[in-house]
Amino acid sequence: MSDLLLGRMEHARAARAEKAHRFSYPWFGVVARYPIQGRGRWFTHNRFGFLSFDDRDHGWRDGSDPLTWLQAELNEAGLGHKVEDFTVEVLTMPRVFNFVFNPVSFWYLRDAGGRVLVIVAEVNNTFGGTHSYVLHQNGEPITGDEWITTPKRLYVSPFFKVEGFYRFCFRHSDEQTDVRLNHLDNDEKLLIATRVGGERLAMTTGRILRYGFSALVRVWMALARIHIQAGLLYIKGVKLVPRDRGHGRPVKPK
Repeated sequence: MSDLLLGRMEHARAARAEKAHRFSYPWFGVVARYPIQGRGRWFTHNRFGFLSFDDRDHGWRDGSDPLTWLQAELNEAGLGHKVEDFTVEVLTMPRVFNFVFNPVSFWYLRDAGGRVLVIVAEVNNTFGGTHSYVLHQNGEPITGDEWITTPKRLYVSPFFKVEGFYRFCFRHSDEQTDVRLNHLDNDEKLLIATRVGGERLAMTTGRILRYGFSALVRVWMALARIHIQAGLLYIKGVKLVPRDRGHGRPVKPK
């Protein structure tokens, strides 16, 4: 089954990154277990609904099964895992009345014992690009006690170059989900810290009706605040970094 997730998104720009800056906003998402079970018109899969999960928003973006894409990502990373051996959950922002804004989705692969062994972070920018980071601990479970480091590969913010590293820390249970993401420069000095997470609530029609109408407001709020905060940074004098088109792949297939 799928859960609703009510929480917050936080961004904190380090003082050494030219200008210190911090902001946060309410965040609404779902933790959807694949294959997805809908709830009538209130939460649908690959069709219009009040809330919906559409395969075209993930993977190869052509409507194909995201699990096939996930297997390709595992293969490319050199992992010997088979997706069918795992329970797959994805943390994302759903479509609300068919409007979608999901800058990042996290695909959790849990073994028969409930341990998370692999997480695929599917990062999208506002310039039509996407890149996936396959995160693992060489066969050991991923817990909230360690950070996983990977090179940055996608132009996301107009204020940072495609260089340095990401460090991820995950806490993922049946009760709550928390993701911390730090961007560091090549000297491993912190540039920006991001966090998203909240309490998981079993998805029921009643809860969708109770919280769902605020979901649209939260989705638009997230999109608006990202652009507003970017404007404030520019006013503060933070230099823009020219867009780097040599990384990631197009969100929409050719």
